[in-house]
Amino acid sequence: MKTVDSPAFRGFSFIVATFAVCFIQDVSAYSLGAPYSTCFTRYPKHSHTPAQRGENPYAIRLSRPQYLPGETIKVEISSSDPGENPIKGFQIAAFVDNTNDCEPMTIVGQFSDVDESKSTIFSCLGTANSVRNMVTHKNNGIVNLVSFSWTAPSPSVGNIKFM
Repeated sequence: MKTVDSPAFRGFSFIVATFAVCFIQDVSAYSLGAPYSTCFTRYPKHSHTPAQRGENPYAIRLSRPQYLPGETIKVEISSSDPGENPIKGFQIAAFVDNTNDCEPMTIVGQFSDVDESKSTIFSCLGTANSVRNMVTHKNNGIVNLVSFSWTAPSPSVGNIKFM
């Protein structure tokens, strides 16, 4: 008969502990905002939320339709129907609009002035000098509106799009 201290039991215990850690991590995933890995995919991959189909019920509004180099613009994300489609999570960055190029999209500008109870800012894609270039939800609370500021790059980089 094997004892509790046998190599087989220790191996089994390791497997159970590893499974438990992985399971716990999956259950609580993204409740603190999008992970850094989404910088590359821009797709959070929530395992228990189906992909959105149909018309987009959310809007991104800018205080100005065009930017000047170094200018700060207010950005708002809202739901057209907060009762039916509240904001459960988000991530946003400003990208150079190079839709005709085959090059990867470049994140530009910096974010500031977030409501720290709803949002957090982080540096994405290994940018130098801690550029705060992506905003995400801070927790898994439901909100109807989030707002923050975005400062345009200087010099100008041409057309951009918020995604």
